[in-house]
Amino acid sequence: MVLRGSGAATTIKLSGKPHNAISIAAGKGDKTAEATGVKTTVADAYVPSGAMTFRVKDAVGFAAGDAIAVQKPVTEAWLKFMGMDDLVRDGKKETWLPPGRVLTTERRIASIAGNAITLDVPLSDSLDAKYCTAAVVKIHPARLEQCGWSSCTSRARRSRFRTRSRTSRPCGSTAATAGCAM
Repeated sequence: MVLRGSGAATTIKLSGKPHNAISIAAGKGDKTAEATGVKTTVADAYVPSGAMTFRVKDAVGFAAGDAIAVQKPVTEAWLKFMGMDDLVRDGKKETWLPPGRVLTTERRIASIAGNAITLDVPLSDSLDAKYCTAAVVKIHPARLEQCGWSSCTSRARRSRFRTRSRTSRPCGSTAATAGCAM
């Protein structure tokens, strides 16, 4: 999908909050990834943040190149360990993450040796069997691909928040601007 203007004379005026030029969201009940039915649990007692390799109970059905979701359930024990079980704001109990929520990290399998899975990108969070049983699920990610916009400009009211980045640049007028912050 490409939104193509007819040159610098084409302007997309951004209004409302947030300033989204184009917003494509999943419909009610839609998911960002579909599970394939292949699932296992993490066998290691502890997998540190930054780890690229961990062992699973059974790697049958997984292969190098597969997209996976590493699922970490939020438990009362983990919230207590993190010190997030007794938050208070304005005199009222505050919830950081509710127990029962599942934190999902998507990765690709770089290689498999026995029941050891090596990822393409390190894990950003640790997995500790004392607090939860993490699962690994083979998925088909639902992502937009080959989309963007070109040959147009965008305008938005100036935000009261300003960036200090010297590397930021305004969205361009003639080149595709995928990844350009609005």
